[in-house]
Amino acid sequence: NFQRFFVWNKEQIRDFLDSIFHRYYIGSLLFWEPTNLNIGIEPVTGVKKDNLNPKQIILDGQQRVSSIYYALRSPDYNIKGGERVFFYIDFHSFLKSDNTEIIKVFNNQIDEEIQFEKLLFPLNKLENYDKWLQSWSKFISETYPELNFLEDIRPIEEKIRDETRHMLKEFGCPFVVLKNVELDGVVDTFERINTTGVTLNAFDLLIAKLSLHKIDLRRLWTEACNEPRSLIKSYFEKSTQGLLILHAMALCFTKSGSCSRKDVLKIFDNMGSDKKDFEDKWRKMVKYTNQAISFLESTTDDGFGVTNKKFLPSESIIPVLAALLRTVNEDFDSNKTHQEKIRFWYWTSALKNMYSGASDTQKTIDYKAITKWFSDDNVPDSISEIRENFPGNMRLMNVERKSSNFNAIICLAAKKGSKDWTQNLGVKNQMDFGKEYKVDIDHVFPKALYRKEDHNESILNKILLLSPTNIKKSKKEPSVVLAEALKNIFKGNEKELLDTLKTHFINENAYAALLDNDHEKFLIERQNEIWKEIAEKIGAKIPDETSFSTQTSPDTSYDNIIIPRNAVENCKEEIFWISKYFSEADLKTIRLGMNNSIKKIRILTSKKQKEIKSEFKRFKEQFSEIECQMKIMNKDVESEIHARYLADKTKCYNMIDTDIAKRGQT
Repeated sequence: NFQRFFVWNKEQIRDFLDSIFHRYYIGSLLFWEPTNLNIGIEPVTGVKKDNLNPKQIILDGQQRVSSIYYALRSPDYNIKGGERVFFYIDFHSFLKSDNTEIIKVFNNQIDEEIQFEKLLFPLNKLENYDKWLQSWSKFISETYPELNFLEDIRPIEEKIRDETRHMLKEFGCPFVVLKNVELDGVVDTFERINTTGVTLNAFDLLIAKLSLHKIDLRRLWTEACNEPRSLIKSYFEKSTQGLLILHAMALCFTKSGSCSRKDVLKIFDNMGSDKKDFEDKWRKMVKYTNQAISFLESTTDDGFGVTNKKFLPSESIIPVLAALLRTVNEDFDSNKTHQEKIRFWYWTSALKNMYSGASDTQKTIDYKAITKWFSDDNVPDSISEIRENFPGNMRLMNVERKSSNFNAIICLAAKKGSKDWTQNLGVKNQMDFGKEYKVDIDHVFPKALYRKEDHNESILNKILLLSPTNIKKSKKEPSVVLAEALKNIFKGNEKELLDTLKTHFINENAYAALLDNDHEKFLIERQNEIWKEIAEKIGAKIPDETSFSTQTSPDTSYDNIIIPRNAVENCKEEIFWISKYFSEADLKTIRLGMNNSIKKIRILTSKKQKEIKSEFKRFKEQFSEIECQMKIMNKDVESEIHARYLADKTKCYNMIDTDIAKRGQT
């Protein structure tokens, strides 16, 4: 039972059977002949467990042997992919020398007469191929009396018999049997085999390694999946299986907290466990993993809005969440502050794609940082840096599908209810109607009409709607869809329509943009609205730009002087000023506005401004800890640039020179 589960899907089984039919080499098998059977054993998947008394145990070849058994015996269970399938040899194609696939796969058994007509030989009759051939020969003779048996039927029968006999009785597969080898040596052999061929994940290998300690990891995993109201199975069964539970255990119960493959394979030793301790902690982390998934799926204030697994920002975030929940409940006096810190961490990680790609190291870093945060008020750097630079570090225009932050924003919308604006049904209702409707991520400005617009695939132009709605509105302008909804669904009640749109982060300004079919304005307004929600979820503040307008005006000559300084104050880490007419007054604006985070100042100006050079030299000498550069643009660039710009790493302002601002010009 230290083998991994039978995990091949129908395509892998089909390709393997096709290799056998075409007499290709399929590799060798490795068996073990134990001196005693005082170990846990599992039969090939599908074989009844009654009275097991095997002489040999499969070490290498389980997927291949299980595939052969599945094809020949058709046991009553679904393979990976959730299907029960049946395999046939298409002798019609084979005899015609077609290049099409010879092994066919069907979800149901084909009626025998159709098998005979189409020359589809069922592999679950291979062990009695002669009987099937006799029935076929009789059927063809009776159905087509005009055929000559010896000339037309017998040659085909003999050709099929040759191929099926060879497949069943003559196809050769080399094998090796290990004898007089103890269990620990066998496990070591198994691990070496499976780390030099097709790589198994750490969970598969630990099934073997832990069997040395009498721990049946396969059984523990099956128990976890079959628990009442278990959520684990639907999330992990077809991907990592129990690996992420082991990651949560490594975070909580090992000194290093490492989730690397190398360290997870040593988890039993790293935990200093015995059999009972390991199994108790496994079951504990199963409980907290289920709890973590429950929080993920919840749309309450404490939940994370994952109303469908496909909207999960990252599977890798689950073990960290489970480990933090265990730590908060068992090592600390859990309170609202601890729960809030977990939520801040989760949304920050999901919205900044912290768990995209390889994330084993990130799990350890985050778990240690957040557990430390439970004990004090020092916000982890990973969160404080994002808060300080928000929203400039979270531009949503380029956030597109299949990313963690895309899914996280979909989940934020799900938490708000995301009602279908043409049917006034919420996401929760949509999930309840899952058998009737499919929930789609839909374009607001339809792809058919706005394909060439910038950022049309951005999250800012995507919302949750039912499939029928998506189909109905796929080629309609937003203004037309809204007009129809207002008339037919909301009966002229515009307030109710607006309330529904707000569940999609569409405020009154964004609504007005939709009525005008103004693509650019809509994206900007919706980004601002989503930012407000994100700021709340990560504990950030959106800079208050209401004290002073960022737009100069002839009527606000005094404020016009302050506006450039405010822009400089909002720059983080660096200042980049581009102006052909950069002056001493602009340098003074930088000096008065720059904050302590500034590490680099770059100025690009014209040769005409020679008098500023000496002033800038004195400035550079005083602020020697800042990297200061002033460069002169070449003539080609100078002729092309007519505007002024101020920028940092994340923001860019269309700027006004200080001297012009003083004169009240704009």
